[in-house]
Order: sequence, then C-alpha cells, then structure tokens
Amino acid sequence: MGDIRKVLAIIGSRMIQLVIMVLLLSFVTFLLMKVTPGDPIRAILKVDDVISTTVEEERVRKEYGFDQPILQQYSQWIWNVVQLDLGESIIAKRPVQDMIMTRLPATIALSAGGLLVLFLISVPLGIVGAVYENKWPDYLSRWIALVGASIPSFWLGLLLIYFFSLKLNLLPVMGKGSLAHFILPSVTLGVAMAPMYIRLLRERLISTLQSSYIEAAKARGLGMNEF
Repeated sequence: MGDIRKVLAIIGSRMIQLVIMVLLLSFVTFLLMKVTPGDPIRAILKVDDVISTTVEEERVRKEYGFDQPILQQYSQWIWNVVQLDLGESIIAKRPVQDMIMTRLPATIALSAGGLLVLFLISVPLGIVGAVYENKWPDYLSRWIALVGASIPSFWLGLLLIYFFSLKLNLLPVMGKGSLAHFILPSVTLGVAMAPMYIRLLRERLISTLQSSYIEAAKARGLGMNEF
C-alpha cells in the first residue's frame, strides 16, 4: 500500500510540474506574439499607416479584447482553451477548431508515415550497431546517423523533390489525396528523426548486452540467437 502511495505521489508531482511548465511556456509564447512587430488589427482592416481610422481600429480592438491588459487577455485565452474553445481566426473568420479538424487527418497520416520510415531506418541500424559494436557494420550505422543528423530537413526535402519529382518524375511535388503525395514528406520526417533514435537504440542495446545476466548466459555457452 505504501508503494502505491509513493507511485501516486510521484505521478501527482510530475503532473503538477507538467501543468506549471505548460502554463509557463504558453504565457511566454503568448507574450512573444504580443511583442512581435506588426498590428493584427491593421492586418484585419488592411489600413495603411498614413490613413487615420482610429475609431474603427478601436472598435475592432475592443471586439477582440485587445484593449485589455496582457494578463487579462492571457487569462481569458487560457480559460477558453481549457473549455476547448480555441476562438475564431481573425483572418479566415472561421472557428480555429474547425480549421484544425479539417487538417487533422492529413497531419495524422503524415505523422504515421514519418514514424514508419523512422522505424524502418532506426531499428535495423540500431540493432546492427549494437550487435557488431566497434566493427565495420557499427561504424557504417554511426556514419549514416552522423550524415542524417548533419543534413537540414528542409534541404533534404528539397533534394528529394528535385531528384524524385523534377528529375525522375516519379512522385508529385505537392498536393494531397493519394499515397504518392505522402511518400516524400514521410521520408523527410523519418530521416530527420532517425539519427537520434539510431544512437539511442544502439546505446540501450549495448547496455543490455553488457548486463550481468547476458554475460552469465554467454558464460554458459548460449549464443545470441538463443536469448
């Protein structure tokens, strides 16, 4: 019973820390948006700096709550978010939640494709690097991870478009609706994330292979294929 309470206390502490961190990050992001150059009200009204339309600007500013103190604006915003009310886009004049939901299926599909590519790259190379530690397959996997980590993802995406879309004409440059449209973005995401997971998996497997019970099994004559 005491162990369960300790676990619950740890989980509760972590949850509190998570909430505090999310609130802090959201406030900093909210504040940065406020100090960013540019006036969203003028963007809405498309007002030139030379033309004076103070009355109209103040009306729209009050309508969107931009005339309130920053802390009050943030409090109202975070309260709406807690209630799953993300407000309305001041440019598109549509509920933000509807705009997110219309793009959510494509985002999920793209994320799944990136994770699949990540799995296909990182798992084999991580296992090879661990099993053949400090041998040429390990050096090769580490070299691939180093090259992958050194290539900016935006540049990799442009290279893939150049070769597979423009030169070879195998895949579409842009658009959506078919599996072919997801291949290049998925490969770009997967390759960009793979180096970190190759190194992580390799280190974890090496640590496991060097653990006492593995060494004891090897001493009894068991091979790698018998674990």
